Amino acid sequence: MTTLLITILLCWTSFIGEDQYTTQYEIATATVSTQTTNTITQRYDADTIAKQERSPYGFQEWAQGIFFMFFLYHFILYFRNRNRILLYYCGFVGCLLICFMHYGPKMFYLDILLKKSSSSYYVAQFMAYFFYAAYARELLQTKRILPVWDRVLYGLQIVLLTIYVPASIILYIFLEDKDAYRIIMVLFILLALTSIIYCAVMYKFRSNTIVRLWVIGAASYTIFGILALVIKIQSTFFDYIHEINNVAALEVGAIIESICFALSTGYRINEIEIEKKEAELQLLQKSIETAELKAEAYEAKVVALKTQMNPHFIFNALNSIHHYIITNDSQQASSYLIEFSSLIGTILKNSSETTITLQEEIDTIERYISLEKMRIQNGFIYQYECDPNVALDTILVPPLFLQPYIENAIWHGLSLLEHEKILVLTIQNVNTHIQIKIQDNGLGREAVAKLQSKSNKKSYGTTITQERINAVYKNAKINTEDVLDAKQNTCGTVVTILIPLS
Repeated sequence: MTTLLITILLCWTSFIGEDQYTTQYEIATATVSTQTTNTITQRYDADTIAKQERSPYGFQEWAQGIFFMFFLYHFILYFRNRNRILLYYCGFVGCLLICFMHYGPKMFYLDILLKKSSSSYYVAQFMAYFFYAAYARELLQTKRILPVWDRVLYGLQIVLLTIYVPASIILYIFLEDKDAYRIIMVLFILLALTSIIYCAVMYKFRSNTIVRLWVIGAASYTIFGILALVIKIQSTFFDYIHEINNVAALEVGAIIESICFALSTGYRINEIEIEKKEAELQLLQKSIETAELKAEAYEAKVVALKTQMNPHFIFNALNSIHHYIITNDSQQASSYLIEFSSLIGTILKNSSETTITLQEEIDTIERYISLEKMRIQNGFIYQYECDPNVALDTILVPPLFLQPYIENAIWHGLSLLEHEKILVLTIQNVNTHIQIKIQDNGLGREAVAKLQSKSNKKSYGTTITQERINAVYKNAKINTEDVLDAKQNTCGTVVTILIPLS
């Protein structure tokens, strides 16, 4: 679509030029016919005058229109893609346009700027080679496939900027035009030889469409450039006049090269877009794989923690059954065993689950509490309070995550009391969190810590459970503190668990 649009614009430019020349021809013919008689000789003179009016800028202005359209289109395209290939292509085509305007400056009204200095023509030519080398390096990715030639092209860019361009200016300042021209021709011959060798080197990669287009374009410009050089040398040094204009030959090669380069640029930009999309897909795939690995690691961690949790609880429960057996309380042992088997069934059911609902957790914990009541002398009072606005069936938690805190409250807080023992479980909706409180009226943390230090016992259940909760809710908070009475004496312990809703 882009090529078609450019072709239409180029044809439109050529038609405008033809209309102008036709008009000039008609004016010249009319002028001659009004001043002379209608004879064959006079018509011949009119044709001669019209041809003079039409030459020498007809084809050259048309060629300049092509270069200008290529430059403008790719310059606009650069601001969309921000790819250096487009910028180098614009620099190359722009320099060719400036160079060829030296022979037909009327099109852009640059007579004074370009006609007065011959060096401007050669500066533009050398700068075109500079952008040509930069374009070839970027387009063909020579740094990756031909690192040696990439260094050669980079060196050529430096030589063009530091030697060729200044030399073309200095030579025309201090030497006669003809002497300066001889030296400039030598420099152009060196550049032509370099281009020919480079085309031959890249020819082995011709299976690639981009390289093939580039080689065709570069070879076309080189061939027509050599033709133009031969024509110019013959006309300058041997006074041999060719019917073919050397500039027109050079412009034909430049047009073919610009078209081939434009096509190869399009292919390369398309490849870059495809590579970007593939890279994005690979990144997405890698992110998915990473997430899957994290999920697997999380599940493995939860399983490992659960294998530590369940034996800990089962060991304590079996101790209770053992206690009833050795005290010959068979009826209590039987009742306890029935409750214990029911609880074990629930635990085994939930053991394959990473999370369960908070309602299922409460049901399991209340069974556990009923068992522990049987173990504590004179039992204890259990109170459960739940905010009706809390949807327990929609909140997911790790299985048995409340059990270690309930166990600590019972055995480290209530079991040593001689007066009334109270355990309170409260669930509330607090802002954007679910608040779970486990409170007892036991001895308090300081007294319990002293007892544990004497017995050298250490509880790992709460540490494991905290890891399990944080595995599900990273921002979950767990806080344990003493409850103080009006006289600031410890009268119990409260564990507060905050689980974020989102």
